Amino acid sequence: MNELLAYLGSRPENGLFQTWRIVRIEGGANNLIYRVTNSQADLAFKFTIDDARHHANREYHALLALQQAGLDIAPVPVFLDETTYALPVVVQTWLDGEASAIHPQNDEEWDRLLKQ
Repeated sequence: MNELLAYLGSRPENGLFQTWRIVRIEGGANNLIYRVTNSQADLAFKFTIDDARHHANREYHALLALQQAGLDIAPVPVFLDETTYALPVVVQTWLDGEASAIHPQNDEEWDRLLKQ
C-alpha cells in the first residue's frame, strides 16, 4: 500500500497504477479523493487538509466507532496515516451513492437521507 499511497500523493490523473484503476473524485472541499479499485478491493483514498481539526483522524475514528457499534451505515475504515505523506490520509472502503455539495438543511431532508 505504501507504493500506491506515494503514487496517489503525487496527484496523478485518472489511469492505472500496477493492478489498480484510479479515478479522481471531484468536489471535495477539504479532501483530495481517489476511488481505487482492482479485482480484490474498491477503496476511497482521502488526502485531507493538514490543520488543527485533524480531518483524517476524525473521519477514521468516526467510521471505526460506527463499525464497533455494529452499524453498517458507512464505509469501513482501512488505514490512517497523518505523518508519512505530504497530507494526512485516510483509506476506507468505497460506498456507492450520490454525493451532494450541501448538507441536509432541515429535519425532513435528514430523515430522507437516513432512509435511503
